[in-house]
Amino acid sequence: MTHPATTAASGTPPDMISAAHVAGPSHARGKVVEAMPLTDQQRLTICERADAGMSVRQIAAELSVAPSTVTRAAKSLGVVFDRSATERATAARVADGRARRAELAERLIELANGELDQLSRPCRVHAFVGGQAPTFLEHVLPQPDATTRLAIARTAAVFLDRHVRLLDADRTAADSCSDVDAWLSALTGGAL
Repeated sequence: MTHPATTAASGTPPDMISAAHVAGPSHARGKVVEAMPLTDQQRLTICERADAGMSVRQIAAELSVAPSTVTRAAKSLGVVFDRSATERATAARVADGRARRAELAERLIELANGELDQLSRPCRVHAFVGGQAPTFLEHVLPQPDATTRLAIARTAAVFLDRHVRLLDADRTAADSCSDVDAWLSALTGGAL
């Protein structure tokens, strides 16, 4: 049960309510500070720094405010940040990921081929026979036995499956983007 003289929203007695409860906390550089409205000078600084090409995070660090504060102020002032660097970095990460997946797909197909090559090679089998005179037996077969052949085929199938999934991942991503582009083009009458 709450104290009878508490506020409904916070459950804090009225004499214990501070400015932080009223204004709400804002996080800047990992410290909790009271949310204060931006001064006209800070708003001007946001406009100037955005025009100079600084990022939201850089401006927020300079003004010691949260990035969301800078974003909200910029939006209310009609300031638009240059996102081309972010777009280029994202495109580079996507291309790097696609290249790594292609390398991995190539390695997987090589591993699958290596496994399948073992099906026609001679295979060394061995066994340990215990008893009073324990011995180790070894023999070379012209090809693997049925159990080993099945294990090789399953391993090759796993490698091939992963290879196909990696190729499909990039193909699906490209197809879904082209589908979205076609949909947007249809909506806008071809004016993209």
